[in-house]
Amino acid sequence: MFSWHGGPRPGLLRLIVNGGRAHLGDPATALKLLEQPVDGGYTCAEPLMNDPWLDSLRDAPRFAALLARAEARNASALAAFNAAGGPELLGMK
Repeated sequence: MFSWHGGPRPGLLRLIVNGGRAHLGDPATALKLLEQPVDGGYTCAEPLMNDPWLDSLRDAPRFAALLARAEARNASALAAFNAAGGPELLGMK
């Protein structure tokens, strides 16, 4: 479940662990550590938007900026995928 090309997906693992930090009452550390996977290339914004363990962070401007970065990187990755013919290659169109 947590592997990609035979190895762990560190961004997702960090998201899970640091969501726990937020849930357990350490939002400052959680925010700091959540920035690492996003700034390191993790682009999946949906868990950031929907994970209930991150609810305590949602009103923080720093979290909003983090989410905006993830969403922008996701949009950029999707545009590159589409421009490279990804949907056709995978039989999606």
